[in-house]
Amino acid sequence: MIKHLKPEPMIMAVLNEIKSSLPNKTVQNLTELIDHNEPGVALEVLCAQIFEYGLELSCVNKSNLKEAARLMNIPFLQLEGLADAQFYGLGKSD
Repeated sequence: MIKHLKPEPMIMAVLNEIKSSLPNKTVQNLTELIDHNEPGVALEVLCAQIFEYGLELSCVNKSNLKEAARLMNIPFLQLEGLADAQFYGLGKSD
């Protein structure tokens, strides 16, 4: 169950799951974007990195990505690097 009402904690949960698979500078940049109230940009960059590195997410964090996008009114399929969102099991919203 998703318990956050803001996108920032959801994005950070995803980042925390995969940060060991990303360059330190990328993790730092994503954290700074979130800290400076740029969650939309952070979400786009994070999704691009997930796609670029071929990372897999837990079911909870797949839901976190989808919900963070919904909360910010970002069409999930339009996120950079995720044109094939079906790959992540995150296709059309329910």
